[in-house]
Amino acid sequence: MLQSAERVDDKFREVDIDGLFSHIKDSDFNDNYYLQLALMEQMIFVTNDGKIPSQIIKVPIITGNPALI
Repeated sequence: MLQSAERVDDKFREVDIDGLFSHIKDSDFNDNYYLQLALMEQMIFVTNDGKIPSQIIKVPIITGNPALI
């Protein structure tokens, strides 16, 4: 996996800090942070976490979790 991975700068200074805490009851800080990064870098988000607020931050998500499908 590490041979296929690419490091990216997370551009933390550009992250919408207020967005990290929006809908925090439905998700958590880390989920929101990684979704913001995926949005900024035009990435596809791969997860099995059922608490991803995909309706809030629109990024493509690949999952096998029925709660997200």
